[in-house]
Amino acid sequence: MLPTRLYPAARAATSVVPSRSPRRAWRRRRPVAGVVPWLSLTIALAGASHGELMAQSGLSLLSTPLEPGQALFLRHWSPRDEQSPNGDGLGPLFNARSCVACHNQGGVGGSGGLESNVELLCLDRPQNDMPINREKFASELGKMHPGFVANRRTVLPSITLHKHHVNPAYQDWKALLPKIVDYAPPGQEALMITLRSAQRSTPALFGAGVVDSIPPGVLQRTARQQAARRGPIKGRAALASDGGVGKFGWRGQTATLKQFVLGACANELGLQVRSALQAVDPLHPLLPSSGFDMDDLQCDQLVKYVAELPPPVARQPLNGEQKRHWAHGERLFRRV
Repeated sequence: MLPTRLYPAARAATSVVPSRSPRRAWRRRRPVAGVVPWLSLTIALAGASHGELMAQSGLSLLSTPLEPGQALFLRHWSPRDEQSPNGDGLGPLFNARSCVACHNQGGVGGSGGLESNVELLCLDRPQNDMPINREKFASELGKMHPGFVANRRTVLPSITLHKHHVNPAYQDWKALLPKIVDYAPPGQEALMITLRSAQRSTPALFGAGVVDSIPPGVLQRTARQQAARRGPIKGRAALASDGGVGKFGWRGQTATLKQFVLGACANELGLQVRSALQAVDPLHPLLPSSGFDMDDLQCDQLVKYVAELPPPVARQPLNGEQKRHWAHGERLFRRV
């Protein structure tokens, strides 16, 4: 566990990687690993309307003016949105029209239900010992979905299969999306390229600012200390895509909260910003990206709001039996 004297919220904001060691005994106060990222900002379309979501969160459409970052988090975006004079607003690909559309359970910034899960399209790479023509392989994948290919030769293992597009024809394209394609490497029998679907849930964002504030060196040092100790649970610092220590994302591939939030804006809402481009449009893969949908100041305001989200209000037990169950659960949680 991270040193809670320095980071009191770290216990609730990190997770552990169990080892395969058969040892089970460990002391209650022995720190355990907590350095694997837990957080992702996936945004998906919920069934409730924007007004209903705000009402459920204790907000009123007639309330006093919101802080800039809060207003952006709650904003119901539209294609060609007036808030994006230099861009194209919502989309073209998107999973929701607002951040709060799926981050709302327990309050604004909370987790989302099953309807908010993000669908991924994953590649099952063909198993073959013979050399593969990477450009040809990437070309065949690009015919299935252009988002799989970057720089003509780089193949991504998974991509987001967005729920919506500003063009209704996208739903017809999704219905006809091939899941199996034959690929014939030079001099070999044809291989089948298989795509499969997967889902990722939308977690709460509470405590994201605390996780972001933990110095990478603390995570690395904690992992080294735990590796040198005996015990069934150890941790490791995730490697971010930029080579640093990862804290956010499904695979811990993102180092900072700012990268994480702005990446979600681009991928989940189609809001292009300076540091993150929109997803490749399968209907128009060669169409150049539009301008920026949010300027640098708005990006900073949104990140600041997410970093400072207040903790949710804890429910209170309704009777003695529930109180005992909750107390026991809290003790177990603090132990691990």
